[in-house]
Amino acid sequence: MSKQGKMRAETRLSQRGRYPIEKHGGTPINPPIQRASTIIYPDYATMKKFSAREIGVPRPHEIGQNFLRYGLQGTDTHFALEEVVRDLAAADDCLLLPSGLAAITLCYDTFTQCGGQVLVPLTVYHPNRYFCEKVLPRRGVSVQWYDPRIGADIDSLFSENSQLLFIESPGSLTFELSDVPALAAAARRHRVPSVIDNTWATPLYFDALAHGVDIDLHAGTKYFSGGSDLLLGTLASRGKIAAELRNAFELRGDGVSPEDAALALRGMRSLPVRLRQHEAGGYELAERLAAHPEVEAVIHPGRADHPDHAIFARDFSGAGGLFAFTLNSRYDEAAVAAFCDALELFVMGPSWGGFDSLLVPYDLRAMRPAAAWHETWQHKGWLMRVFCGLENPDDLWNDLERGFASLPKM
Repeated sequence: MSKQGKMRAETRLSQRGRYPIEKHGGTPINPPIQRASTIIYPDYATMKKFSAREIGVPRPHEIGQNFLRYGLQGTDTHFALEEVVRDLAAADDCLLLPSGLAAITLCYDTFTQCGGQVLVPLTVYHPNRYFCEKVLPRRGVSVQWYDPRIGADIDSLFSENSQLLFIESPGSLTFELSDVPALAAAARRHRVPSVIDNTWATPLYFDALAHGVDIDLHAGTKYFSGGSDLLLGTLASRGKIAAELRNAFELRGDGVSPEDAALALRGMRSLPVRLRQHEAGGYELAERLAAHPEVEAVIHPGRADHPDHAIFARDFSGAGGLFAFTLNSRYDEAAVAAFCDALELFVMGPSWGGFDSLLVPYDLRAMRPAAAWHETWQHKGWLMRVFCGLENPDDLWNDLERGFASLPKM
């Protein structure tokens, strides 16, 4: 705690996660990378004391007392990053996993069993969807898909077999916002854990645990990294939920390299500055796209014309740089290809959150679990997902103009 009072998030991201090591009369500002599989102790008493690392939450006897700490559970490099994410999310514990998808599947592994049910939004990140469609049924776990805008009416979808509520807000690709407090409250009433994929906003722009969700999940691959050069997932939670996740994590054997942890820790230091730049550029491009005659619609939760903007204004403090627009419905796939191939600054590729700007086209009909879901999508044109990187927005706009100029004249 600062003598001036509670430090703001930007300051905490700069100051937390430091493990001073005295060398040559000074301390390195960044924690040195520690590589280790075997952790050794000088004597029996020390081994007994430190073999199970304290995380501030109760743990079962077989883990808390009889589990020697191994390099897989982390070194000071990992603990530093855990501390930063844990502090930012106001959580008791943070787990580091090899990817965002690994974080998602750990939640299913921890809280579901044969005969159970999970509730998942129709707009969920598509690898999550595939896991729900291909893996969970083999385990005897059913999936109750729900409209992300269902709000408090989700209460009727819970059953005595419900075991986990998954939330993703905004929805993947189509950016629907959910009434997260209402969803989380329903889960609590039914004594079901809730988890949110909060990658779009980060804890800086959406405080998931304060809005009632039990687990704050992030693909640290994206904004946490900031460099598009590592894979990482994080899970931040409190109390009994945190203990259950930690125990499942230690038994499953997932691990993150110390090099990736160090890179992500470095990325976290600049997260607030980068997010502000992504946000400002995203808003500027969205505004220009909304006025372009070849654009049918801009889908950006931070804009007043977004159907869920009231939720955004109530719950979020920022937007980042990821949004979408749809081309005029008269353009076919060949026109979309011409548009993309004309771009020079925007690159095509999965993921986002780095310094480079991305544009990826999607045909939504193939990307929703319910056959009729695409019919509810109000826009019929191809969806273009845009991530505004750190380039100058004027240069990015000129690049988009090259794409529009390539469209066939009609």
